[in-house]
Parts: sequence; C-alpha cells; structure tokens
Amino acid sequence: MTTDHSDANKTVVFAEPPGTNNFVSASVPVGELNEDIMDVAFTKAVGCTQYPGGCDGMRKEHRFADAVPLGENWRHKYLIDIDGMGYSARLFALVRVKQLCSRWGLII
Repeated sequence: MTTDHSDANKTVVFAEPPGTNNFVSASVPVGELNEDIMDVAFTKAVGCTQYPGGCDGMRKEHRFADAVPLGENWRHKYLIDIDGMGYSARLFALVRVKQLCSRWGLII
C-alpha cells in the first residue's frame, strides 16, 4: 500500500473529536493517505538478484532511502521493525520506549 499513489479510495476510521469514543469514517484517496501518514522505505537490498527484474526491478517498484538515526524514531507513535535476512539489533532499543512497536520478518 505504501507505494500506491493512485486515486483509489480507502475507508479510514478515526475518533472525532480525538480522544473520544465517537468514531467516524471517511473515504480518502490512497495516494493522499500514504503521503500524509506513511514514511516507509527499504534501506538496502540483499539478495535482490532473484527478484523479478533483479536489483533494478526491486528499486523501481519499492522506495529506498537512507536509514533514519535511531533517536528520530522517538518522535513517532507507532514503530515497525522489519528485518529480512536475520536478527534486528534495533528491536531492543525500540521496545524500551513508550511507542507501540510491531516486529515483522520479511524475506523478499
């Protein structure tokens, strides 16, 4: 979903006003939703030669960016730690803070 910049709509449910139990829904174009709330990218590609189109194909279909310094993560409410080819040392630092941390293993 994070690489989808289309005008297709997704329904988003949220509290209105914030902090209450009154929930409302809104239909939002996926491209706008991703731009407003998602900042997701791969920091490097490992073993990408097996990907359709090789490493160039992977870079064309997925966003790649520099790694964010660990201290910058504390500004966000939700954190996702995705590792691929092994153990993630970041996880131990991320779980020590008060943000919700979700751990995923991903092998492409």
